[in-house]
Amino acid sequence: MLYSVITIINSGFFATIYANLGLVSTFFIRHKLVSIVMPFMIYILPSFVFPFVGLDQFEPVTTFDLTANTSATAVIVYSQMVVFFLVIAVLGYVRLKKEVITYD
Repeated sequence: MLYSVITIINSGFFATIYANLGLVSTFFIRHKLVSIVMPFMIYILPSFVFPFVGLDQFEPVTTFDLTANTSATAVIVYSQMVVFFLVIAVLGYVRLKKEVITYD
């Protein structure tokens, strides 16, 4: 039961991050389909590339299932979450400030 609750909470955190990635991608890309597919591609594509270059502990697939990759630790997984969040937040803020926020 506790494992299920932890997994649901963990998945919720990363679902929020990837949802925000989709939102911020709409600020930069005007094609709706590309903006919808962008978070999925960032989630899936590294799973094909990272194992071949020795970066398998950084696969985004480990974000939802903590046991999917035995070489990833909790520190790596949550630091990945923080880095994703900071990059997305900064890019979104810069773009919104540039286009929406005006000081008269």
